[in-house]
Amino acid sequence: PCVVFINGEYWGIHNIREKINEHYIASHFDVDTDNIDLLENQGNPIIGDAENYNMLIDYITNYDLLIRNDYEVMEMITKDYKVLIIADEVTRIKNWKAKRTVNMKKLRPFYRLGLTGLPLENHLSELYNIVDWLGMSRSMFGYYSQFRQKYMITDEYGNVVEYINLSDINRKIKYVMYRKKKEDVLPDLPGKIINNYYIELTESELADYHFIEDMLNSVLAKIDEFGIKKVYNEVLAWMTLSRMFCDYPELIRMSDSESANKIKPYVRTTKHTKLSELMNLLNNELEDRKVVIFTQFSRMADVIYDMIKDRHVYLLSGKVKNRQDVIDTFNNDDSNAIFISTDAGAYGVNLQSASYMINYDLPFNPAVLEQRIARLHRIGQKEVVNVVNMIVKHEELVEKRVEEILGNKYKMIQEVIE
Repeated sequence: PCVVFINGEYWGIHNIREKINEHYIASHFDVDTDNIDLLENQGNPIIGDAENYNMLIDYITNYDLLIRNDYEVMEMITKDYKVLIIADEVTRIKNWKAKRTVNMKKLRPFYRLGLTGLPLENHLSELYNIVDWLGMSRSMFGYYSQFRQKYMITDEYGNVVEYINLSDINRKIKYVMYRKKKEDVLPDLPGKIINNYYIELTESELADYHFIEDMLNSVLAKIDEFGIKKVYNEVLAWMTLSRMFCDYPELIRMSDSESANKIKPYVRTTKHTKLSELMNLLNNELEDRKVVIFTQFSRMADVIYDMIKDRHVYLLSGKVKNRQDVIDTFNNDDSNAIFISTDAGAYGVNLQSASYMINYDLPFNPAVLEQRIARLHRIGQKEVVNVVNMIVKHEELVEKRVEEILGNKYKMIQEVIE
């Protein structure tokens, strides 16, 4: 069949083309692609012996281009030819409302293959959407309404409060999923050790935090009256501010958001315990180690960078343009360098020259956390990877809630996938 590869990230198209020497990009279709940014339909020469290569990839695109320029061409190809679509990072179509998902489901290729490290991230509906694109949802689960009724318990507003019968999904999903664990394909890969590093805030920090907590609780109280959908954005805003405060209270004063402006007068503390603990780790216990630090907030990444810029330190975020140069320079740096990254900059990054990783804050999404760890724990790693999760430990604070949410999601994934 004609083979179409849909890459998970925009920048990754170029990476694939750099590695495409081991494959052949064939030209089978007489289509005008002058206005198609990166859809590949030109025969490219390969390096080496072509007879040794047994995989033909005819077109390479990605989900963002599929929304724009490439869709009409893709639609024409899938109508006129027997096509295999290989969808990398297939969880990109987990949201049935997203335009990329709508376009993907309009295409009707003869063969469909989805690639992902974790087919389930936050909700069971994500798994249903992927299986739906594969064309197997109705035969396995019925309509989505039937799927919800059998596997989810919802409240009066339709919000999921509990998942049930997960062993039944586990049994059915095995018919459409071929799974290999990292230890199966990389038996010589060193292991990883994950530790939680709990931090206690000072009394002045806790006193200021409770202003944020009171605002968050007042918003949460609205859920019973209006439902989560009505107040979701407010809840998210206050949850974000709570997390920013735990990271570094000054982030609140740096923010221009409406919610932040409401509480700025109440954020008086000059303490920043979590950041101080990070500096203590870097300057003492990890002084002789090459370290990677992840945070969800770009301003937090900037703050950490400014605190340690007298050392060999590299910063990668969504706004960095020369990302591959930053990555290559860090990997080739033989000193005890430090690499700081946001999640926006983390996809496709290979950082196996380091073996020590600090999660300065935890994401809500298990897949994001696994992506972070996989930047170091991958082919080429020579040492055991040490992962440290920095968590403000007070039970009533948001970081303990995030830890609990992550634990519940991992449990659901375990029951469905394992």
